[in-house]
Amino acid sequence: MNLHDFDLEDERSISQLPFHKKIARKFYKNLLIPINDFTLKIYGSKFGIQGENKELMESWQTQNTLIIHPLSNFRTLWDLFMIFMLLVQMIFLPISLVMFNEKDNSNLTFTIFNLVTDAAFFFDIYINLRTGIAGVLQKQGSNKLVHDVVEIRSSYMKFWFWLDLISTIPFEVFAALGILMYKLLTGDVSDEN
Repeated sequence: MNLHDFDLEDERSISQLPFHKKIARKFYKNLLIPINDFTLKIYGSKFGIQGENKELMESWQTQNTLIIHPLSNFRTLWDLFMIFMLLVQMIFLPISLVMFNEKDNSNLTFTIFNLVTDAAFFFDIYINLRTGIAGVLQKQGSNKLVHDVVEIRSSYMKFWFWLDLISTIPFEVFAALGILMYKLLTGDVSDEN
């Protein structure tokens, strides 16, 4: 999809687009900064927001990759979704530890939910590697958003990546696989521990 096929700021061009380009336009637009009271306070004017969006779209073209603006609608919704997933895990994890035993099949739903949340947290790492960073260029006297993929990755890899990775790895899956491998290698296939 070439971003020059349509103007993301021009609402009149929507009716002339084919259906797949309308969907792509909505997707791209949700990765940009929306114009609302909060972003107007940060960027000062509609022109400041449009300028930042233009720089972001140009970085998509030059780097041939999508960078998500941290103030975009997509990022806001994603962060809310991840907060919801954390809250649900905080409630259901203690319940599952107390209520379910491993010989009972009633914990299948919880196991599937755990796998889905683990996948969501792994995808969150990917999203974080694609989200621009604000205020990193303080040393150069600039508060501009960093669009460069290499700088985003190196900044994220310094600390937050490792914390996210360690907290996302499903250790219970590896423990179960280790127990299974041990039982297979030793010939002990009984269910008794």
